[in-house]
Amino acid sequence: MFGCCVAETIEKAYRVIPNSFTASQEAFVAPVARSVQAEPATIGISRIWVASDKRRNGIATRLLDAVRYDNFVLENLTVSQK
Repeated sequence: MFGCCVAETIEKAYRVIPNSFTASQEAFVAPVARSVQAEPATIGISRIWVASDKRRNGIATRLLDAVRYDNFVLENLTVSQK
């Protein structure tokens, strides 16, 4: 197995807000935060993983494309759709 993507249908989601975390800060500071306002969404990606020796080959992108184009939501989604 080269990779895995765990997805599910959802109705709302929260955007991830990257933190300005640096290596010099303490390890207990959360590196990401989420928005307060929920937004409409169709697909939620819980996890995406690619084997370390297979990374940088576009496998994660192809997994996400497969989720978007699958009959999972009965319509093709564009990358800009949430």
